[in-house]
Amino acid sequence: MKLKILHVVATPFPANQGTAAAIRELISSLFKRGHEIHVATYYQRQDIDLPNVHIHRIPRLGRQCESFVGFTPKRPLLDLALAFKTLQVTLKVRPHVIHAHHHEGAFAAFLSRIITKIPVIYHCVTSMEEELPLFVRPRFLLQKVGKLLDVFVPRLADYCVALSYDLADSIVESGFPFEKTSYLPMIVDPSTISQGNGTKFRQRYNIANSSIVLYTGVINEFQGIDNLLKSMSIVIKEIPSTKLIVAASISNKIQIEKYKALALELGLENSVVFLEGFPLSELPHLLAVADVTVIPRERCPGFPMKLLNYMAAGKPIVAMRGSAKILEDGKNGLIVDKWEELGEKILLLIRNRELAKGLGEAGRLELDKFAPDLVAERMERIYLSLIGS
Repeated sequence: MKLKILHVVATPFPANQGTAAAIRELISSLFKRGHEIHVATYYQRQDIDLPNVHIHRIPRLGRQCESFVGFTPKRPLLDLALAFKTLQVTLKVRPHVIHAHHHEGAFAAFLSRIITKIPVIYHCVTSMEEELPLFVRPRFLLQKVGKLLDVFVPRLADYCVALSYDLADSIVESGFPFEKTSYLPMIVDPSTISQGNGTKFRQRYNIANSSIVLYTGVINEFQGIDNLLKSMSIVIKEIPSTKLIVAASISNKIQIEKYKALALELGLENSVVFLEGFPLSELPHLLAVADVTVIPRERCPGFPMKLLNYMAAGKPIVAMRGSAKILEDGKNGLIVDKWEELGEKILLLIRNRELAKGLGEAGRLELDKFAPDLVAERMERIYLSLIGS
C-alpha cells in the first residue's frame, strides 16, 4: 500500500548534523519503499540534495537563513509558524499519517491531529530534562520544565517511537501505554560512508605522514570538545606528529575561536585542524583519513549519529560512556569515563594497529541491525497499524 506521509521536522532540514541526517536517511528509505513523502519544516537548510521529497517551509523570519542546534530565542516563533504550516499541508495533502520529529514537532502536529483526526507519531530523539538545561538557564529550573515536557509531549500523539531503549523506557515509565511505544534505531547507509578517499585530503592539509584523530559534528559546549583537546595534550606529548581534525558540520565562530584559544593554551596550535561547516560530500573522505575516531560528549540523552558514521566507515572508536550507546568496551570500541582515559585509549589505538583494525571491523558488522530498509519496514508496519486502527 502506497502511503502519503507528512514528516514534521522541527530543525533546519536538510542539514549536515545528527538528527537531521538521521531523518534524511529514514525519509529516503521510506521513499524507496514506494511512499509519497512530504516534509513540513523550518526555512533554514543546508545545500544537500533530497530529490523526490515534497518540502514545505515556513516563511523566512528574519534576514539570515542560519542553521542552528538546540534552543534559540527565535525558536518558539518558528514552532508556531510550523504548526500553521503543518495544518496547511495536512489540509491540502491529506496524508495517511503525520510523523512528528522532536518535542517541537509534536507540538506543531497536535493542531492538525485535533482538527483532521489524522494519526500522529511522535519520534522522540532526546530527553528534554537533560537537553533543555544545556541551552537555557537557570539550569535547575529548566531541568524541571524539561521533565514535565518529557511526560506531557508523548500524550500529544497516538504513538511514540524512540531512537534508544533508554528513551523508550522513559516514555513508558511516564505513563504512556507500552503497546503504543516502540524502540526504532537510527539508520545509516554504509555505502554512502565507505567510499571515501583520504589521500587527497591528507595532501591538502599536509598531513601525509601523521596519525589522524577525527571528531565530526556540531561543536556546542556540551559536545565535550574541551575534554578532547585536553586529552590530545597526552597524545601529542607521546607522538608529536599526531593531528586532531575537528570537523564542525555547522559553523559556530564563537565556539571555534574559544577552542582555538584553548588549543593555543595547551600548546596544540600546530596539532589541531579546525574545519568549519564542512559539506556532507566531504564526510566519506574525512572518515577515510582517520586512524581513530572520537566521541568526547559525557552525557547524550539521545543517540549520536556520528557513532553510526564511524562504525559504517569501519573506524576504531573511543567514546565517553554517556555517548557509547551500542558500543561494547573492547569488543567494537573503547569506552572511557575521564578525559585522561580518552587520551590514553587514543594512544593505545594509534600504537596498536591490529587492535584498531579489529575494533573497526567489529563495529561495521554491528550495523546490520541499523540497515535502512529493515528500519523503514518496521516504521511502515507502525504506520499501517495506526491507519488500521
